[in-house]
Amino acid sequence: MKNNLQKIVSSLELLAGLKDAGIFNAQTARTLKTAHMKRDASHKYEQLKTAITISQMFSSPFAKPDESVDGPIRFAFAENNQLIGMFPYDCHVLIAGQTGTGKSTLLKLIFAEAMMQGHKIVLIAKNKDLRNLISQNNNTLVINFDDTIKFNPLNPCGIPISDYCNLFADIFCQANNVFDGSKNYILEHLNPLYNLYTQHRTYPSLRDFYTKILSLKHPPNSRTTHYRESVLNRLGGMLYGTLGNVFDCSIGHENALLENNCIFEIDNITTEQQRFIVNLLLTKLFYHRKLNNNEKWMLIGIDDANLIFDASLETRFNADLPIIHNLLTTVRKSKINIFACTQTPHQVGASIHSNSFAKIMLPLSNGKDIECMQQSMGMKDPDQKAYCYKLKPREAIVKFSSRYQDPFLAQIPEVEL
Repeated sequence: MKNNLQKIVSSLELLAGLKDAGIFNAQTARTLKTAHMKRDASHKYEQLKTAITISQMFSSPFAKPDESVDGPIRFAFAENNQLIGMFPYDCHVLIAGQTGTGKSTLLKLIFAEAMMQGHKIVLIAKNKDLRNLISQNNNTLVINFDDTIKFNPLNPCGIPISDYCNLFADIFCQANNVFDGSKNYILEHLNPLYNLYTQHRTYPSLRDFYTKILSLKHPPNSRTTHYRESVLNRLGGMLYGTLGNVFDCSIGHENALLENNCIFEIDNITTEQQRFIVNLLLTKLFYHRKLNNNEKWMLIGIDDANLIFDASLETRFNADLPIIHNLLTTVRKSKINIFACTQTPHQVGASIHSNSFAKIMLPLSNGKDIECMQQSMGMKDPDQKAYCYKLKPREAIVKFSSRYQDPFLAQIPEVEL
């Protein structure tokens, strides 16, 4: 009786070891079964233990995942050749890695798969590396904010005007780092301007708003005068810079941008303008999909997450939480999934770390960034932590918040699109 119990325990321990080492297959299963049925099983058990030891010598300290890590949008494979994929409703994804380690390749893989399955995609990039996704769908638009595109930030795109005034004021002030007094000043004068223009079934342009503010007179050195100067300064920077001709319209190409696959290239505008454009686009996309029934999901990729998820934007004493912080918790209802890429994850705010279904860590060179991702993934094993410093390009550690919850090693294939 005692020997039988020992054999059962040994078999179970070996079974767990084979699975952890990723070598539990038909052959090792037969060997384990034969060993369990023999009276003297020590020789077979030693063979299996040796196999496990050898496998562990040539593999990482991470667990070998099972088929639960697979999904229709595939992007990598594990050490045991298990395919890795996600479902479009797995919101959201944080991707961390230094330059040249495979972030763009990963986005191309995921977004090409999503397009082939009929989902909408929006990419916001600071380079032109992602535009070859056009080869997957000829209806994909590439927008680089030159004179060929028209976009009116004051077009509410179906959102009630009173609500849109609040959204615009929030986004404008957060992107340009102005205080609440300027926000109230914007609301005070923007609402009447809308009322004037909607009588003629049109919308004011950003230049119309600038002209309106410019015409106002206030007592010198008053707070109101300072608010006016602050708003004029930021509006003037937009209208007399690269975006001047883009914003000079009443109704632009907004509907096409909301309905089609789009790749926005924002490398030619200032950081404040980038933050303004990205937050405005995400807000309009969210409300547009909220107002319309959508069977398919929309995947939004941001190749520089620090632009809108920077931790400093969440801790400013003189400003509310960024609008993207609230959107992250609600966009899932509109079937929007955000993929945020960063080279410096320790500078990214808690909103994206806390709300990400999947975290993917590619090679990082900064110790703070590695430690940040280890903490975000809940990694405690010393061997696993040490391995994080040895990652090769296109090699990643993946952590899902559900399904398979242990971190595991993945390889991202090189692709040509």
